[in-house]
Amino acid sequence: MLTPKNRIFAEGQFVLPDYEATNDIIDLDTRRWYKVSGPPALEDQDLARDAALKILDLLDPAVVTFVVSENGKLIATGLDPRDDPTPAIIYPRCPVELSPNDTLTRTQLVEVDRLGREVDLVSYESGENMVLGVFKYAIRPSNVQRVWKELHILKALAAHPSVIPVDRIILDEVESRVVGFTTRFEPGGNLDVNKTIPFRFRWLEQLTSFVDYLNLRCGIMHADLQARNLLVNAAGDLKVFDFNISSKINPVDLDYVAFKKGSMHDVHGVIFTLYELLTFDEQYRDFLTRHEDVSLVESLAHWPIKRPIEPGTDVAACRRFLERWVEDRRTKRTIQNHSDATEPLDWPPLPIPEPEDRGPFQDQDSRWWQKPSYQTRYSALREGKYVVPWERPPQSDVDARRAERHQEVVAGSARSELKE
Repeated sequence: MLTPKNRIFAEGQFVLPDYEATNDIIDLDTRRWYKVSGPPALEDQDLARDAALKILDLLDPAVVTFVVSENGKLIATGLDPRDDPTPAIIYPRCPVELSPNDTLTRTQLVEVDRLGREVDLVSYESGENMVLGVFKYAIRPSNVQRVWKELHILKALAAHPSVIPVDRIILDEVESRVVGFTTRFEPGGNLDVNKTIPFRFRWLEQLTSFVDYLNLRCGIMHADLQARNLLVNAAGDLKVFDFNISSKINPVDLDYVAFKKGSMHDVHGVIFTLYELLTFDEQYRDFLTRHEDVSLVESLAHWPIKRPIEPGTDVAACRRFLERWVEDRRTKRTIQNHSDATEPLDWPPLPIPEPEDRGPFQDQDSRWWQKPSYQTRYSALREGKYVVPWERPPQSDVDARRAERHQEVVAGSARSELKE
């Protein structure tokens, strides 16, 4: 289920000094956009999210804008659809080489749970069975390219045992555009949530082997290695997921976080991840700046172990294995550019959208092209364009309806038993 921390995302902001700050926010529970305005302090997106969390469940469904005070109290709301910040996202068309078995439409998915930002647990038919899948999608314009890139990386890495491959590509039900993809659901939770499963030495072997494969053979950087992006399957093997900020190892092509870290970022990520898996201590990791220093972890004489350890696994041996691997990657098996890889992995660029009003823009693949001017859903619908609808009822309403249906089933069963 979505946590309060993950429910609100602030997409953009506009500040007039000494007057007001305006943030476009998304309620990822209902997948609705709002424009929230308030004092200049709302320039801090954390404050904007906190203020929105207190108010969203109280708003009329027709509200598209609202104003809050310095202490987060609701001052005013707006219903004018022309002020609705919901974007009209242009999704790429489905590649023609895909077979019908590769794709599903959104209407063929049944929501089971809301796991995180633009990630749902869903069920759908696969052959004669219903299966559970993790549906990853883009409802922010800035995320469309990342979903496209992650889809192609996962399809290319499908044969690797440490990857959860793409199961279905998900299309919108009107224009057959790619809005996301699913992977098969692996129960048990990620290793950041599941802190009771004993650590196994083979996880470290599998993680380092995968990073070598990804970096040295494919020329790709995962760029977000951490416990929450690792899980263990029913066979006890480590799986790596969440490739949404992965990049080619090339300074021109790196995503914003990876660009700051350099081509050794995944190697450092393994060091931090092993330490955090064993100790639950994340104080040395800084995900968004240049200032994290991996030597602080490497130089610690003692790691305060908190996770259970599988019998036969020696933490000291794990550290020695890690030290040898890191030294090898730093001095011998190095890579500076994507083209230095033995089999560089590539993927088709995100197709260029086709609207009329365009301005120059350099995308994450360093291609100069004409970026479509930002268009709201209101404006696009007025022009007769199709806009993929994403809004849904709040989780609380869905849970209440499920509880009512459960009670009806229980009551019906009781009546049947009485008749018998």
